[in-house]
Amino acid sequence: MIDFALRTRTLAALGLAIVVSVAVAPTGCSTIAGEPCVGGVLGADGSCAPKCDPAQCVTGNVCVDNACRLTCDSLEDCNLGTQSCTLSVEDDTKRAVTVCLGNGEQPPLANGYPKGIEGEGCPFGAMDCSATACANGLYCDPAACGGKPDECVLDDAACGDIERCNIGKCTADGSRCTVTTCDATECAPLSCLTTGEGDANAYCAHHDCTADAECGAGYYCGVTRDAHDQCGNTCAGGKCSHDAALACMKDGDCQKGNNTLCGKTLLPCLDLNAAPASTSYFEGSRCVLRKTCLRRDECAPCNSHLDCSLGTASMCVTAGSANVCARFCTADANCRSDQACLAGGKTCGKSPALGCAAAEDCPTEGDTCVDRMVCVPRSGGCHAESDSAEKFCRACVNDTDCGDKDSKYVCSQLGPGHGACFDLFATKCATDADCPTSPSGAHGRCLNTADGVAVTDAVYHTCYFAKFGDSYGCFP
Repeated sequence: MIDFALRTRTLAALGLAIVVSVAVAPTGCSTIAGEPCVGGVLGADGSCAPKCDPAQCVTGNVCVDNACRLTCDSLEDCNLGTQSCTLSVEDDTKRAVTVCLGNGEQPPLANGYPKGIEGEGCPFGAMDCSATACANGLYCDPAACGGKPDECVLDDAACGDIERCNIGKCTADGSRCTVTTCDATECAPLSCLTTGEGDANAYCAHHDCTADAECGAGYYCGVTRDAHDQCGNTCAGGKCSHDAALACMKDGDCQKGNNTLCGKTLLPCLDLNAAPASTSYFEGSRCVLRKTCLRRDECAPCNSHLDCSLGTASMCVTAGSANVCARFCTADANCRSDQACLAGGKTCGKSPALGCAAAEDCPTEGDTCVDRMVCVPRSGGCHAESDSAEKFCRACVNDTDCGDKDSKYVCSQLGPGHGACFDLFATKCATDADCPTSPSGAHGRCLNTADGVAVTDAVYHTCYFAKFGDSYGCFP
């Protein structure tokens, strides 16, 4: 089954379903001494352009920056990869309006169409993410200009004043092309972030970002686990070099990574002191970690409601010490057990990704300004914020929320989007009272035969998440 919203975004990216702008017929433009542009709009270069007439724009478009622009309520309404839904001002009325504007990025072209671009679905895995990109997030295209990418130069007219731009034209014939903004050796294929084949929520993303600006609209520079073993510790005489109490058969048994938690690979170990150029690998508590552009789902950092309009969230709110994306609710029952439904602020009824103080702040005529409730973590914030040093059961997004490379904690997934800090059975116990306390006040569970754990199991008498009835978690 194909997700309709994803299908719509993909069609938009191919230019097959959404009309973004139309040519504007002149409404009067003449040059008179002392009045250089009567009836038109004077450009920065002194040229006189016809004035945009909203009556001549197709339905759903308005005049912004003297051109017909498609109005939008969320990032999903705009062309995937090449546009952003941006808060702007309508030319004549000067009212606030959100429209699709080009972001200066040009995906690689294959038979005239983008292929495997960032944010595009990849239900069949890496084979769906064929595009390559520089670490700065701008696409590479070694096939540009008939296999002569050096002949693809920036199109100054198309880029305008956009700082991050790779829209190019071939010097030979002026045809559209993608400028490669890094050394060809630094181009890397996009990766498919997925839970497995057939994952309807899987999407293409690029690694090694350094800032949110290097990710597409609706994405941020976050952290993911990498499957590599971390070079360093070795196995000798059946014992690990860093801890003689640990038995081993090979070096990998003593190294962080390459396991069920981090992912598995046949690649050799990675020396973090000599990692490949332009990569972002670093040491985590249990795995090698890497910076990756991630969709702004629940608990992702944000600056505006629009930032949160692409993923599972609805608006940007303050939770704990950060601004994060959260989804709408009407009662606690709409949220996960680790969340509460609390006041989140106001947004427009017809444009829920737009904040407002009153109805007149909303771009759609006749709209209302609505009080919103959102799901937020009961533990206080999304990033294991706590008044105590104890991280157990605090909400988290990635392993760094739960501690540094010397920490015993990781961000364990209790369910889709539900991360909580856990030490992976590192704490020994005799009773529940020996286990750390969750934010709900309940002690973790000291696993025993009543939990189906045999005395001979490695996790017998180790601490797990608290037990509530027949389930385990952080909150009842």
